[in-house]
Parts: sequence; C-alpha cells; structure tokens
Amino acid sequence: MRSLAARLGLGEVEPAVLKLAKHTTLRLGPLVARVQSSVEPALATATMAREVAVAHHLFQRSAPAVRPAVEPASGPYEVGGCIVSLWAFADHRAADERDAGAAGAALGEVHAALATCAETLPPYSKVVAECAVLADDETAMSVARPEDRALLAELVRAGLERMPADPDRWIALHGDTHLGNVLVTATGPIWADLEAACRGPLEWDLVNKSPAFLWRPSRGSTLRCWTS
Repeated sequence: MRSLAARLGLGEVEPAVLKLAKHTTLRLGPLVARVQSSVEPALATATMAREVAVAHHLFQRSAPAVRPAVEPASGPYEVGGCIVSLWAFADHRAADERDAGAAGAALGEVHAALATCAETLPPYSKVVAECAVLADDETAMSVARPEDRALLAELVRAGLERMPADPDRWIALHGDTHLGNVLVTATGPIWADLEAACRGPLEWDLVNKSPAFLWRPSRGSTLRCWTS
C-alpha cells in the first residue's frame, strides 16, 4: 500500500487496518483502501469496477452511501496481484440495533438512487448459486465432513429452486444489508460494501430485518411500512 500511496502522490502514509473480512480494509490518511486478494485478479477487477461505478452513481445523487475517492481516482488498481479501490474516509461508529430505523430509511434512499443506475447488475440469486458450487467443492470445504458438505449443498440448491424468479418485479438492490455494512456518521447512517449490488425482489434486502428497520419515517410525521 505504501507503493500505491507513493505512486498516487499521497506522500508518506502509514496504513492502518480497519477491517479484516473478505476484503482487507486499510486507512491511508484521508482515504480508505479496500484490498481484494482472495479472488482471481480479472474477476476481482470486474467486480470492484462495478462497485465503484455504483458508488459514483450514488454519490452523484447524494444517496447515504460511502463515497468513492475522486482525487486520486477511485480505481481499481492492481498492486502485487491484489486489486485495490480507494474511498473517502468517513468518521463513524459501528451501527447497532438502535440504528435500525435510521438505517432502513437510508436504505430506502439508496434504493431510490439505484433505480436510475445504468450499471448492469447481476441477479440476486447469483450469490446463492455460488454458495451451491462452493458447497460441492471438496477442496474449498476440506475441513467439513463429506456428509455435512453434501447436506449443505442439497439445502442450498433446494433454496435456490424456491427463490422467486420474476424479473418484472425486480429492482436494483444493495444486496448485503446487515447492520455491519452501516456506518453511523455525524449526519446519519450511510451504507457501505456495495460490491453485492444486484437486481432482485425488494424482499431480498429486507429479509430477517427487525420491525424497527422495516418501519421508516415518511416526509411527514407518520410512519409507513416498506411494503405500503
């Protein structure tokens, strides 16, 4: 990361780890770097480029989502076989259930902005199909007992068959709407981790959410349900 920072004219920065998950997230001064090293570079580049494009669209519409870097450009960049995107750092705290209502309202704004996004988004079922393939992969799940892996694969495939397939009802979605992807800033919650953006039924973004999340304030003083 120091080499990328120098290449982009950021000067001497000391990378600080913010999060270790599917991506490694690092702070580089006023910027945040999301680093993908666990996926083949060509695939990671395509996925990250789509995420950045979605983020720019949301930024242009002032939606409550993380902001991609503008100067230097958000990327993606390839550094030593890793794919990196750059984002503006947002001072925040982690969200918890107290923030569910505000997070739900912010998600409604994100959905409204995504409705005009021209980026081609994958179907929501793609991630489940990938899980089915993973469950069938003996090398990818070598620590699991064969009978457990077979049961998991069967359950995932059965779930995939029951998932609604009516594209006429589909909308553009965030795709990964747990509260761990919400950052609570001084101006309210914003949504992060946009790589799972997809098209599907609204329920995909709302499933397993608390009542506080599903009821959100309207422009007046009353509350209304997502489905109303």
